[in-house]
Amino acid sequence: MNRPIYRVGKLSKIEFIGKNSSDWLYFKYTIEKKEKEGKVYIKDSEYNYYKNKLGKSYIIGMNNNQIINNFFLTYRVFMDHPVPDSIKEAPPKGWNKFPEWVPKDK
Repeated sequence: MNRPIYRVGKLSKIEFIGKNSSDWLYFKYTIEKKEKEGKVYIKDSEYNYYKNKLGKSYIIGMNNNQIINNFFLTYRVFMDHPVPDSIKEAPPKGWNKFPEWVPKDK
């Protein structure tokens, strides 16, 4: 059975797809000491908001099956939960529950 896991992801770049369409927001995260990249759609109108967040880390929710993440883009970026600088990465297999200790942005 697939279950969600949570990791630390660092926003890395935005790929502009086209006017009046969605863009890609890319982020990097680590699984068992291997760096991976994921992406989610963002609205074209939100480009500037996300551009100002590049280089910052947030909690990323994903399926525990990496193949499903790659094919179906099951990622979710919790923009209201920035990760403190003191936390560099999640445990090797991620967190099984949402890390409630991560403060919610005001």
